[in-house]
Amino acid sequence: MKINNILLLFCLLVFGLSACNSVDKQEYISWLQNSENEFHQQRSINTIMLDIQYADSTYQAIKDNVENPVAHVFYIHILADDKNRELAAAVSAENYSYFSFSFEKDIYIEKDNKKYPCKLFHYEQSHGKLGEFYFIVGFELENSKSSPIKLVINPEPLQTGPVKFTFDLSKLPLVE
Repeated sequence: MKINNILLLFCLLVFGLSACNSVDKQEYISWLQNSENEFHQQRSINTIMLDIQYADSTYQAIKDNVENPVAHVFYIHILADDKNRELAAAVSAENYSYFSFSFEKDIYIEKDNKKYPCKLFHYEQSHGKLGEFYFIVGFELENSKSSPIKLVINPEPLQTGPVKFTFDLSKLPLVE
């Protein structure tokens, strides 16, 4: 009898805690985009600003109406602080090829001492926006919520060195 009561109490506690961490669909999008929750991160290095937005399959399905989402997508926005012309110069004809075709090799996920390459890479042209670059990168990982993941970005022409962004996926709320 005592074991049944303890089991019942445990189940109620687990259900109660999980219910506290659930949000509706629009709240989920806002929650992920809020930089205080660490799924939207920015980092300044020298004259470069890296702006990263994490988007799991739930985010993609709700916000972008994606039917077959990639498990983990990152929207990467690289821009020059105060529209620094040095960054714009980095996108010369020789570096255009790098950002279009080679940059994906310099973006990966680190998890449990393993590296995972991009499964999805898309470079969006920044027409008329001098010194700005937009990328969408996606990854497939096994057991991704079991430990934090690190997005590593190392854009050679910008000479920032490897920049790491940590995302603890266990903190993601449940969607109602």
